[in-house]
Amino acid sequence: MGPSCYLLHHHLLCPLLLQIILLIISPTYAQTISHRRIISLDSSLTARTGQTTAWLSPSGDFAFGFRPQLEADGAHFLLAIWFYKTDSKTVVWCANGNTPVQPGATVLLAADGQLSLYDHDGQEVWNAEVNVTVTYAAMLNNGNFILASSDGSVRWQSFDHPSDTILPSQVLGVGKGLRSRLMDTNYSSGRFKLGVQSDGNLTLYPVNIVTGYEYDPYWATNTTGNGSRLVFNESTGTVYLALDNSNIYFLPQRTYSAKDFYHRATLDFDGVLRRYIYPKNAKSGGGWTTVGFQPPDICRNLTTKTGSGACGFNSYCISGGGNQSVDCFCPPDYSFQDPNRKYKGCAPNFAAQNCKGKFTLREMNNLDWPLSAYEHLSPIDEGRCKRECLGDCNCAVAIYQDDGQSCWKKRLPLSNGRMGDYADRRAFVKVPKDSRNDKKEIVMLTTTLVPILLLLGRLDDGQEIAVKRLSKDSVQGLKEFKNEVMLIAKLQHKNLVRILGCCIQAEERMLIYEYMPNKSLDAFIFGTHIIVLSYALLALQS
Repeated sequence: MGPSCYLLHHHLLCPLLLQIILLIISPTYAQTISHRRIISLDSSLTARTGQTTAWLSPSGDFAFGFRPQLEADGAHFLLAIWFYKTDSKTVVWCANGNTPVQPGATVLLAADGQLSLYDHDGQEVWNAEVNVTVTYAAMLNNGNFILASSDGSVRWQSFDHPSDTILPSQVLGVGKGLRSRLMDTNYSSGRFKLGVQSDGNLTLYPVNIVTGYEYDPYWATNTTGNGSRLVFNESTGTVYLALDNSNIYFLPQRTYSAKDFYHRATLDFDGVLRRYIYPKNAKSGGGWTTVGFQPPDICRNLTTKTGSGACGFNSYCISGGGNQSVDCFCPPDYSFQDPNRKYKGCAPNFAAQNCKGKFTLREMNNLDWPLSAYEHLSPIDEGRCKRECLGDCNCAVAIYQDDGQSCWKKRLPLSNGRMGDYADRRAFVKVPKDSRNDKKEIVMLTTTLVPILLLLGRLDDGQEIAVKRLSKDSVQGLKEFKNEVMLIAKLQHKNLVRILGCCIQAEERMLIYEYMPNKSLDAFIFGTHIIVLSYALLALQS
């Protein structure tokens, strides 16, 4: 019997030739791709390391299947729909963003018509939940994956269960909406939603990523009417809110031919709804271009009574550029709790105020944290405003406005931070005074307590610690050692991690510090002249 052949774009291709072409198309991953127009019952795909397995639309523009999750190490996969011909292979729909699967996971269109995702152990992770007869599935040219009956009736479609993106020809009715991903390369449920309301309003609002609680909207069309639905017109490429008696165009109406451009509108992880185009004839290295967005300035628009704002607590937001890019920053002497996840906000690099410490104020122009004030002083001059904050243990920041001579005292956590010309105020951030004596003490301590071994440990409660074993050859006496440990324990400095305890037994002396990742430990504690000889994992009992 001769080799089986398949009809592909009106050309007859044998399997060997098809595999060669697919390998040429994408050199990064091996491909297991099917161009079948109809996906029959009992069909399946399996996630495999180093491969992208998918069913393509007849045009080859879209793929449905497994692709590696970008933020992971290639060992976790998404069941997704993506633009197959763009360089970035942009994902437009995802079934398991919160629960990526490992190699060996399978998506199965079963004999009973159920479409299910199973992990490598055979446990069901996701199901399309179809309660009617299904005879086949298909990946359509418009990016919609469907389950249909024998007469062609659509019984389930991905367009009815959107993720963060709406595509041309897609319509979202009342109760439907978009949910941003957590980060650009993390497809977990994010911090923002778009919703089509029954009263005719279209809204954007922040949500709590743990509970899904919806905070106050930060943008809306402010429309009323019946029959509200969000429409992405396929012929014009425009996005609008359709009501029974009118259409509300909230994004630029300039048209880009569907013949020449790919289109999408995405609620991005930063909370901005952007409309994008991508030239179909783009050479390698092409990218998506922003041609419209809402809100006009999310840093300025997003002000909620609860929640952190556009950025995390104790940080502030700056936006700008043609695509309304958003970035988050920490005030002086504050650092991101997780630099890779800025939405978690910032924390001070110093100990909490105890009303006896020495502090000063750092001035920053055009910066404000609205709604965080616990006291408003007016009329008042700038000098007195600063003195009032310095003398108040609860005050973390003072905001002063010349117009009206107003002063607002803020306590932690700070929320809704934004910086821009529109913020006609000055922020005075309270930080510890620098002490040259402290710096000398730190240099002295970190060069006399020379370690021979640094160990990474973990207490019973899960807290990670760093254990510093000191040299037995040290000429330092026991009394001097204890004095220096007590001095370290009293010091609070941004370049010194916190000491948790010590251990003295015969000639053995150990210091126990809080563990700080990203090489902070050796850089901040031991200085650049200390050689750490080895690392080990030590399980300690608290």
